[in-house]
Amino acid sequence: MQTVTDAAEWEDLVSASFVPLSVRSIDRDFVGSVHSVACGPRTTVHRVRSAATHLVRASVDDSSPTSVLLYVQRHGRGQVDQFGRSAQHGPGDAVAYLTDRPYQLRFPDTGEGIVVHVPLEQLTASRANIEALTARTFSARTGIRALSAYLSEVLDGRSDASDLNETVVYLVDAMLSALRDHHVDTPDSAIRARFARYVHTRAADPALTAAVAARALAVSPRRLYAAFETHDESPAAIIRRRRIAIARAALAATDDPVSDIALRSGFSDVSTFHRAFKAHAGISPRTFRHEAMARRAHDLSATSPAASA
Repeated sequence: MQTVTDAAEWEDLVSASFVPLSVRSIDRDFVGSVHSVACGPRTTVHRVRSAATHLVRASVDDSSPTSVLLYVQRHGRGQVDQFGRSAQHGPGDAVAYLTDRPYQLRFPDTGEGIVVHVPLEQLTASRANIEALTARTFSARTGIRALSAYLSEVLDGRSDASDLNETVVYLVDAMLSALRDHHVDTPDSAIRARFARYVHTRAADPALTAAVAARALAVSPRRLYAAFETHDESPAAIIRRRRIAIARAALAATDDPVSDIALRSGFSDVSTFHRAFKAHAGISPRTFRHEAMARRAHDLSATSPAASA
């Protein structure tokens, strides 16, 4: 860990640790430090501690490889400005920014943060999606806390990952992917289509809810429901309709007990299944089965040799 006490030393230290930065201001009794752990080629985790300071990335060399910096605020407050946006963050929050475009970092008081430095080309998200995520505050509630805890283990030498670079890049990539639909304007139609595909294959699981599906699709439940605001059915209704379709097929094709079919179709109990089925089909499951069996018998008799004669 390197510790410095004046503007010139601080500028040299942060420029050597990250990218060339200019110090616009520092606290009168300034103390700053950077502790870095190299995880792989151009992938590094840093712990930064400092008194109040204002840093600027103004001059950008276009030939330099682009990296994503993900900053997690541990103590104190901060602000990142990039692409005309300003993200203010407090303890537990995070913010991302790109190294190949100008940005400013403002820390109004003494604080501490963890910075992950990851090459852009190692991430699966597109450049456009990364840009859309920069200079936006990621709340601690979005899962930043788990990532921060792991990065602390890396900095303290307690990580036992066999491939540290791959693990760190994967975690950052997963975090950015999970945050993407919160901040990138994904069309409602795309969310509805992804939801329908997910429900079609998993509706028989009784644990499936709209909230569970939202997490699997990396959108918030609020965003999922918003995508269906102008749609005829809600997410919950689509799950229920798919479960009833599974039950209808089983009722028409098998002699299995109705109670077994209800549970296999994803319903939590038989009474809930009966109410949902009757509301959807207009008849009870048993009546539906009797009518289905009668139609099947009629169809068989109509195609039998005797009927043909």
